[in-house]
Amino acid sequence: MRTGDLSEYVNDQGTPIYMPHSVDANGDPLFYSGNSLPAGCYVSDPNTNVEWANSIIPQNCIDPAVAKFLASPYVPEPNAPGLYGNLITTSRADTDYDQGSGRLDYVINPTNMLWGRYSYGREKDRSTDPLPTRGMRDDTITQTVNLNWTWTINPHMVNAAQAHYLRFNAANYGVSAFKTNVAAEIGIPGTSNIPADWGAPDFESDDGLISLGEDQIGHPVVNIDNVYEYTDNLSVSRGRHFIQAGASFRREQLKVFSHNWPRGAFQITPGPTAPAVVNPDGTISYDTSSGGLSPATFLLGISDISTLGVGDTTVHLRRWAQSYYIQDDWKIKPNLTINIGLRYEYAPYWHDTNNMMVNLDLSGKIPEVIRAGSGDPYAGFGSGVLLDNDPN
Repeated sequence: MRTGDLSEYVNDQGTPIYMPHSVDANGDPLFYSGNSLPAGCYVSDPNTNVEWANSIIPQNCIDPAVAKFLASPYVPEPNAPGLYGNLITTSRADTDYDQGSGRLDYVINPTNMLWGRYSYGREKDRSTDPLPTRGMRDDTITQTVNLNWTWTINPHMVNAAQAHYLRFNAANYGVSAFKTNVAAEIGIPGTSNIPADWGAPDFESDDGLISLGEDQIGHPVVNIDNVYEYTDNLSVSRGRHFIQAGASFRREQLKVFSHNWPRGAFQITPGPTAPAVVNPDGTISYDTSSGGLSPATFLLGISDISTLGVGDTTVHLRRWAQSYYIQDDWKIKPNLTINIGLRYEYAPYWHDTNNMMVNLDLSGKIPEVIRAGSGDPYAGFGSGVLLDNDPN
């Protein structure tokens, strides 16, 4: 199949393969602008169907990027007989986990005590796959610092002040990230140049005959959180009342990016290599019950749907959250206690340090972009971002 000889597939599936068409009966091109096949590799008459001789696609008709990909180590050769299920390997998944913590208590005097604790945890997951580009690397590091000062002001009053710090760093990468930009290497333009995104495109067919390359959803993902929290709690015991009051201030810093389709995803169908049928309106459809194979379409470099995510979606989120409370445990009788209290919490909306967070207002006929600041809400988007301004 890698060299264009699809006779075994045709004989096994019982479906011949045909040359693709370039235009429909209206003369409208079936390829997007800038895309074409070499001369002799397509049919220009939509009313004529031409079968590939001997079920072989000539070398000059095979897409260069597909040919280079199939000849690379990213698509291993079969090591077992048969057309299907003929690659047998052993995969492994390794997990390393380290954890440590320490605490120090210091009694300054009978009324003042300090303690501090530091905790650290690291987890590394590595997995392999029969297809070399589908392995994954997951790294997670968590660190916490806690400081506490307890001050016994008098026998009826105690104050506890605390400071906490949490750092969470989680990253999920493909095995080719930072190493090999497979998509660019085989000659597919326009994919991401960000090293964290590097890897192979994804080629999938709806008939189950093709599943090659690298999954495009779920990686890379990086989440780095820093949370600083400061609290103070005062406890007072007076007669039948036990009163507690306190406040908390929390600084939250989140850095997140999650890229989907940065390496390109291509959905392949048998249609372009099946017999074409001209519809009454001049468009064409494909009779896949009479022919067509996704491997043939793949070799020609034709996809029904091509998906690519562009740009860097990194966000830098910040906010100050705060809360206050006061409560009283009022022991009216030995067998009757009333608990009353008030609490106020404020967690404002996230702020992006680059002012790149936007909302979309869909209440009117024309969608409108809403973002922080003043002036043109579309400033900095570039020519690649379009918004339809036609209400119809």
